[in-house]
Amino acid sequence: MAKYKIEIAKKEDLSEVLELIIGMHDEASTFYPPYNKNIMLRFMQPIINNGHCIILITDKKIVGAIGGVMAKWWFSENFYMADAFFFVDKKHRSYQNASALLKQLNKIANEKAIPLVVGTFDAKDIEKKDKFYEKLNFRKLGIRYGYGV
Repeated sequence: MAKYKIEIAKKEDLSEVLELIIGMHDEASTFYPPYNKNIMLRFMQPIINNGHCIILITDKKIVGAIGGVMAKWWFSENFYMADAFFFVDKKHRSYQNASALLKQLNKIANEKAIPLVVGTFDAKDIEKKDKFYEKLNFRKLGIRYGYGV
């Protein structure tokens, strides 16, 4: 059985996290526009620099990652943390691995005394995802619909 560890990503992890997240994009059943690696790198860099990217490692390889961004509620001065990306490679996907990443990002949000708001933009296995979040005491806040995606 593989041994996993959770760490806060460092600057030198950026390219490996990027490749992992491209896998998330490629695996999605929802149609999204083509990705641009330079745009992705520029977006992900401050997440890593701010200590808001948590990685899952086994055998010196990053096999999972979650990244959080600070955002303001559109109607308030208050902040929350939102997930920018959350993905575990299919071969390493388990409740334990996914929940370990999410719990660590939630810990960061709690230290900042702000809520963590997460979601999914791929409707594949949505019932399974609902149960996952419910098991971790996340409350469903609504749902998104897309046209042309």
